[in-house]
Amino acid sequence: MNFPTVALVDKLLGLCRRGLSATLVRRVDRLMVLVGGYGIYALIAMLVILLVTIAIRIGDISFVLFAVGVVPAGLVFQYVAVKMLDAVERLVGSSRTELASAGFLDVASLVGVVLAVLAPIGGIISAVQFGSFAALFSGLATGLLSAYFAAIALNHTLINVHVSTGATIGQEAIGVITFFLKALYKLTPIAFGAGVVVQTVIGIDGLIGVLSGSFFGLNALSLLLAPFAVMLLPLIAYVVFISAYLLLDVWRAILAAGQVADRYRQPTAEPAAGAAPPQAAPRPVPAGDSPQIGGQWPGAPQPAGPPAPGAAPARSAQPRPAGPPQRPPAPGQPPANPQGHRPPAPGQPGPGQPGPHGQGPQGQGPQGQGPQGPAPYPPRTPYPPR
Repeated sequence: MNFPTVALVDKLLGLCRRGLSATLVRRVDRLMVLVGGYGIYALIAMLVILLVTIAIRIGDISFVLFAVGVVPAGLVFQYVAVKMLDAVERLVGSSRTELASAGFLDVASLVGVVLAVLAPIGGIISAVQFGSFAALFSGLATGLLSAYFAAIALNHTLINVHVSTGATIGQEAIGVITFFLKALYKLTPIAFGAGVVVQTVIGIDGLIGVLSGSFFGLNALSLLLAPFAVMLLPLIAYVVFISAYLLLDVWRAILAAGQVADRYRQPTAEPAAGAAPPQAAPRPVPAGDSPQIGGQWPGAPQPAGPPAPGAAPARSAQPRPAGPPQRPPAPGQPPANPQGHRPPAPGQPGPGQPGPHGQGPQGQGPQGQGPQGPAPYPPRTPYPPR
């Protein structure tokens, strides 16, 4: 059913989809990477000035040592951040994710749009109440992240998420978790750039407080914790993403194995009461194998049991005789030899055509012996002439 308010929200989301296009998302990605990369220089300079100012105001030389170490550490963290940001696009698009319905994506985009509107308003109110620019920039950064999340949900193909009607319930659960995981990881460039800007503004606000004499009671580690956490954000996001995605791949493999097992599992019908159990089909005899092994054909079904009362006994498999079938001899005739041929009568040639010196083709001439008689005698030496 389609209610008027639902249709109105769908139209608003359609307008947002045209405004927050995939091209705009890619441009914002590149822009925020540049903002974060170059903003680290400003953040390092601000931290050095802040630490030196605190050291002068309170007379603690340890802050100067921290200020000296901030420069090389910040440059190293900048290198790590830029290299890890290059892997975001490849990792997000490396695997396909399927959802059964686009309704979840519409709901996620609606939540993002609402937060993108409310977060800046809350930042403005907090800035007026507490008189701090940090609250204002925090609200603006939250609104930017929310709008970017809504753009990802509206253009879900950017993170290789697709709607497929063939997705099962397990795949839907994996798809929802994977969507949030990919979307949050896709937010890394935006969070990195916005975080660098916010930390720089917070440092400037703190520097103003130190110069006015109202910024005391903090040590150097607490001042450096948040800025360096922002610099390490791409590396932390990378490790968390691949670790969580490994668990999802294991879960996906378990579901795929269950689907394959269900596909090859066939239901078997139970035999009727009193019926013999089904017998296995005979195994085909490979070419060149002996047709009989132990008096039975290979793979022949075994007798199920004694025959029922009044039924004819089953015929047992007997070994097949070698050679042509034998016929019983007539009365007064000698029995046939194993090849089915009767022995030749005295002075008569064998079954074969007599050859030289009485050798038939089977070696059964007048001088042959049996079906496979011995080799023929050598030719006779002629008598010398008288």
